[in-house]
Amino acid sequence: MKDSITVQDIDPNALDEQWLMQPSLYRKYATKLARARQEVGNAEIGVDVCKTELKEIEAEVRLSIISDPESHGILGKPTLDTITAVLIINAKVKKAQGKLTAAKRVQNEAWTSVNLCQAIVDSLDQKKIALQELVRLHSQSYFSTPWIPSTDEGRAFVEEVKKRKARVTLRKKKEKK
Repeated sequence: MKDSITVQDIDPNALDEQWLMQPSLYRKYATKLARARQEVGNAEIGVDVCKTELKEIEAEVRLSIISDPESHGILGKPTLDTITAVLIINAKVKKAQGKLTAAKRVQNEAWTSVNLCQAIVDSLDQKKIALQELVRLHSQSYFSTPWIPSTDEGRAFVEEVKKRKARVTLRKKKEKK
């Protein structure tokens, strides 16, 4: 069998080899899909942890602003707008937001892996159906070579077909002129 054949390709001249490879290919990519789904779960946990950390840091900064507004450069009683502004520029909050963004990227990459593995598994399902149909056609002699018996009737039939083909060719040449 050719080395260049991909997971989806089918070599109709090697159906037996294709059938032998199909279960192991399916198992290989179904296992990869399961692992990719596990990575999505881990990434989602990472995103949840980062969200919680961000909320905790924001709460700490809010309490710090309320209890000591002067240390954050706020004169007088802090308003909701000033608290929000300080949160936006706070280094701890920015760092936590960066962690959350990185965790979401990891989550997106994990989902991409799941989608790619799912596409391969779906393709292998389609390949299985195609292999089944090719084997069915093969067993019905769909790919057989036509033959004519070597009797007098068979020879006469071949001669008649040749004469018809010659007449059609001559007719087409005359029509072109």
